[in-house]
Amino acid sequence: MKKTTLFLFFACQLLIAVSCLGQKADFRVSISNNVLKHGDTLDLEASYAVGDKKLPPATLDVIIQNERGNTWNIRWPLIDGKAEGSIVMSKFIPEGKYDVWLAVQPRVFRIYGQVVYCSRKKVKTLDAYVVKNYARYEPQQIKLEPDRSFLIKDWMLTDEMNLAFTTGDPEEVLHIHPEFWLDSAYRPAAQSYVTVMVTDKDTVIKAKTVAPALRPLAWSGTGVYNNLSPAEVYNQFFSKGMFRDTSEITIDVIGDTAVRAGTNTLQYITDKLLLYNIAVEKKMNKLWLDGRELVVFYNEGLLQNSLASIRLKDVAIIKLLRHHVTTGEEKGANALAIYPRRYPFTEAGIAQNMFRVKGYNEDVVFLK
Repeated sequence: MKKTTLFLFFACQLLIAVSCLGQKADFRVSISNNVLKHGDTLDLEASYAVGDKKLPPATLDVIIQNERGNTWNIRWPLIDGKAEGSIVMSKFIPEGKYDVWLAVQPRVFRIYGQVVYCSRKKVKTLDAYVVKNYARYEPQQIKLEPDRSFLIKDWMLTDEMNLAFTTGDPEEVLHIHPEFWLDSAYRPAAQSYVTVMVTDKDTVIKAKTVAPALRPLAWSGTGVYNNLSPAEVYNQFFSKGMFRDTSEITIDVIGDTAVRAGTNTLQYITDKLLLYNIAVEKKMNKLWLDGRELVVFYNEGLLQNSLASIRLKDVAIIKLLRHHVTTGEEKGANALAIYPRRYPFTEAGIAQNMFRVKGYNEDVVFLK
């Protein structure tokens, strides 16, 4: 982030946390501009203090939502009460008003784990492997407590990655139960709100900033997801950006007990969408809507294989997005987004030891 940037300071709507010593918390947010064009960068700084106390590391949680319901969740480490980062407004996002919610999550990236089963009777350590973008990092040795629990607390991981555990012997059966601390609902220590406008027009009429009545669901405490189905919780955590839209139609595959190993994927999607009065056509192992082929994404990346090759038993949810900008060339093409099962929405049996993990975001985030 350029330190010479002239920042705009906002009198943000702020919830103040009070410490047990009676010291008031001070949470300040500054952004580089509140009107941006496509391609512009929003620089953001945040500071959090509780009197003169030395604060432990925490997390700055940033949730961005536009008027169409597209939602992004960004998190950066908050060290000594300070965090900063940059957000690039890519050409793929629509124009309009963007709500930017910011909160202090009083937790850092940690993984609590428990060895539920191991075919070796005595095991004192595990090797943990991280695979990110096809790059495999050197394994880290994890020490187990007498009850076979462990804690990973000193890793500063970014983006999403695969995390695998092993005893060192590939023949041994190992089943792990992890808890990813940041991937859960919580109550913020402090929170704030600003708005930004994304427009390519030269003249903009600025409206008074008023925070929406509803705050992000994830900030409502640990019990907030109790009344949601597993598919709805999955969508909250693992669907983001242009893949979250008020136009979306979600097919709950997790909760469908009729799904079998041999269920035909194309016919299943066709039948489910017909319940919403949406008629898609099957041609050449592809799906067509209104005379156009549906662009298919798998885990928010373009599907490289045939849609027919997707096993429904491996799928969590399927979403039809009616207003999704799919590529740089096609505007407004309907998209089908397929999401694989991932922990904890999996049927692990007795040998689950590989997990998809989300760390912190990079310093520069592209909204797309």
